[in-house]
Amino acid sequence: MKFQHTTKIHHPGLWQSAGQTASQQAAVSSVIASEATFNPTNDQHAEVVAACVNGESEKWITIVGGSREFIAELLAAGIPKQRIRWLRTGDHTQREWALEQATLAGTSAVIVGWLDGLEQRFCQRIKMACRLSQTKSFLFEEDTLFPHLH
Repeated sequence: MKFQHTTKIHHPGLWQSAGQTASQQAAVSSVIASEATFNPTNDQHAEVVAACVNGESEKWITIVGGSREFIAELLAAGIPKQRIRWLRTGDHTQREWALEQATLAGTSAVIVGWLDGLEQRFCQRIKMACRLSQTKSFLFEEDTLFPHLH
């Protein structure tokens, strides 16, 4: 057997969480777009980055979709590369499933997701998952966080 001694990637692993208090349940409330298009402002963008920086240091920051620019901004904010879990899927259904599973797993401090559109059924499912989780979640529609400059 060969072992790589040059690079050893450490990941946060899995943790079990205790019960939630009322203040934690208030912090769990997600920024979820309703049926209308959600266009984040600079304040909302700063809130996402601040939540990632101030999140629990031993848990993942899960990014579903998104762009390289957002990952680069998280790295520039001082978040270690080993804490960022970036899921890039091409299928809208897989993104929805990944967001729901990441929320229910409880291994992420912050979840940031981008979707092409938000269906009422998915919004209900993700709201129920957020009630059970201690994870702070942000959900955007695709290409609204970084508008194109043309």
